[in-house]
Amino acid sequence: MPYKRGDAAALAFATGRISAGLAIAGALFEPQARLTMMLRIFTATLGAIAGTVAVQMRGEGLVIAAYEGQGHLLVSLGQHTLVERRRLADLAIPAAYASLQLRTKIGRLPDDGFTQAFRFGVRDPFTRYSLFGQAVQGAEQAPNLVPIVLIGRFLEYETYIGMLQSSQKSWARLEFRGPLIDWPLLAMLVGLHRAQEMPEDSDFALGPGTRFLQSLAREIAGAARAEA
Repeated sequence: MPYKRGDAAALAFATGRISAGLAIAGALFEPQARLTMMLRIFTATLGAIAGTVAVQMRGEGLVIAAYEGQGHLLVSLGQHTLVERRRLADLAIPAAYASLQLRTKIGRLPDDGFTQAFRFGVRDPFTRYSLFGQAVQGAEQAPNLVPIVLIGRFLEYETYIGMLQSSQKSWARLEFRGPLIDWPLLAMLVGLHRAQEMPEDSDFALGPGTRFLQSLAREIAGAARAEA
């Protein structure tokens, strides 16, 4: 069910209904729900994008906290196999980065600085050396070079969207065999735009798919700034 609701949020974003997409994405995370680890991080990612959930990296795990007094969840990556930890880290890092400007609103989370947590508090090697981990480090050192680290992910997304479009009947009916949005990549871009106000002509894209993600990330980050 969370994946279906994620698809609904993606369709709302793709058809220009940003507020509706944020409302759907922001309501997915439920701390008490019985979900797999993948689904927990998935719902937290969409919540971080929408601004209703804050994710922080802690040692070998995560702290996921929801607004509006819904509670928080402690997640340990160290309990999983190395293969699973690699996959989970690649999902969790963008969610944490999208929470960059939101962490201070969560009173239950110690605010010791997001970048400090990445530099010193994270012991998991997959978190440090994953593609998204490198992108976070690059954002601190040279923001304009971050898209170079992500260029492979951008290319994968453009190829994937091209495959979806190849079925013209399904594309016209908005019926897809997979997710329309690369949620971790969108979360990473939202985090980049929340971290700093960049001129629109600096947005890196390889085609219509990644141009759409950049535009969407910019609009979502701008909506959060307008509410602040």
